[in-house]
Amino acid sequence: MELNDSAPYGRTRIERERFYRERGLWTDECLGLLPATAASRWPDREFVYCDGRRYTYQEFWRWTLAVAHDLTARGLKPGDHILLQMANGMEVLVLQFAAWRIGAVSIPVVPMFRLRELTTIVDELHPKMIAVSAQVGSRNLADEVDKVVAETGLKPLEMYLVGGADRGGWRRLPASPAPSTPLDEAGLPSPPPADKCCLTLYTSGSTAAPKGALLTPRAILSNSMTYRLTHGLDESMVALAASPLAHVAALATGIINPMTVGGRTVVMSTWRPEAGIQLIEQERVTHFGTVVTYLQDIVELYEKGDGGDHRIRIVSVGGAPTPPTLIHRADAIGIGAINQYGMTEVACNSTLGRPDHPLERRAVNSGRVVYGTEIQAVDEDRRALPPGEVGELRIRSPQLMLGYTSPEATAECMDEDGWFYTGDVGSVDDEGWLRIHGRIKDIINRGGEKFSAQDIEIALAGFPGVAAVAAVGAPDARFGEVVAAFVKLAPDAEWAGPEPLLAHLETLRMARSKFPVIWRVVDQFPVTAAGKIQKQALRDQLKAEMLVE
Repeated sequence: MELNDSAPYGRTRIERERFYRERGLWTDECLGLLPATAASRWPDREFVYCDGRRYTYQEFWRWTLAVAHDLTARGLKPGDHILLQMANGMEVLVLQFAAWRIGAVSIPVVPMFRLRELTTIVDELHPKMIAVSAQVGSRNLADEVDKVVAETGLKPLEMYLVGGADRGGWRRLPASPAPSTPLDEAGLPSPPPADKCCLTLYTSGSTAAPKGALLTPRAILSNSMTYRLTHGLDESMVALAASPLAHVAALATGIINPMTVGGRTVVMSTWRPEAGIQLIEQERVTHFGTVVTYLQDIVELYEKGDGGDHRIRIVSVGGAPTPPTLIHRADAIGIGAINQYGMTEVACNSTLGRPDHPLERRAVNSGRVVYGTEIQAVDEDRRALPPGEVGELRIRSPQLMLGYTSPEATAECMDEDGWFYTGDVGSVDDEGWLRIHGRIKDIINRGGEKFSAQDIEIALAGFPGVAAVAAVGAPDARFGEVVAAFVKLAPDAEWAGPEPLLAHLETLRMARSKFPVIWRVVDQFPVTAAGKIQKQALRDQLKAEMLVE
């Protein structure tokens, strides 16, 4: 079977769906039953190494089962939402799969989200249960969630606290049960059907608020199958999960993929380069799905001689543009680094590559279209362009989301023929290799974390004395992009430096990665004939300034 193929798979929806089923890209497999299936096949095999402890498949399944019973006892029903804002660890994995086991819909959100983002999500989905880590850095997440609950009037059935001291309104998650504790599945609801939403992941778009992408077990497992077959995965796989498990890439590559083949996974609570290198060496990691900043850290440490003799076989890099020179540097020290293109809306990867693909192909392209997925570049009228021509990218795939939580947002980017319009600009050659040329969406991409410029602009525009704001992504050697803010003051206002504006964003509880690090005060903005700010001119100005410096 040719696993990279950008050819169409049927003109009609019925033809495409028949193809997906016949080729095994769509199955009726239950995502919520994966732990039980794995435990029955490999009960005593190690599944997770986390925080110095090792857990077998049997231990993981039993803990998941205990939490599933607790969720049910607390009143959670199939279709209810459970919001998870947690640092990487066993508890977030157990809660994730326990929710799926009983047919609930999980909403994992990254720890960086604060009051502003959480309020949007709670207002939209009204989660019946909430679980948080007690502490992430200097932040007390329970305090923050208490404020969201009070302000929105939400009345959750239960709130779980992981770590930290006891406090009112919160209860502890059930601990991993002792081997002698009797457990079975009696009384638990059925897992969600393969074609129903089980996972809602919030991703930023061109609108001010984050958007919830609705993913099904079918889409998630289809992505896993294409990755598994492309790379020939087996029980020797050792994955590293160091990115937040609220990201689909970390969840898919780091957890679900090894679970389907009986492999192992190594979970880091947060990425620390030196500790990461030690774990890679100690655990003999073979696969790492990550962002460009993490790969850069690894390469620099190995180049300085700070690593051991082990090398990761496959590092799949996505989330932000990867410099071709970094792929070459990784190859020179024995790491099979691969650019890929994907997004939450397609359950992770829509392109992949292999270490045996030509180095130059891997370095300059963003992978090759995976089997069963179609990617086309289209013109302004959404007509398909010939291979190699540049246009907006659209995707049709067995891995595609059902849509967004907002019907209006769904209608903007999905058409009746099953195409999802990404807002990214690129080209696909006649062999299915994808090259990204930019994007038309007004998104800032800081180290793989994507968020709306408009959200930042709206927040800053609410500060006294600010007449208008434009936020753009400025080039940055480490993060790819950081936030730059161009501010036009009201006629009677004086510039007192960025500190008052940063303090204003702090009062709004906005994620700090959205805070501008470059500030420019302008008298006028460059505008189009229609009066819209020409953001590309602002980006060009920043690039020119950096060249001079």
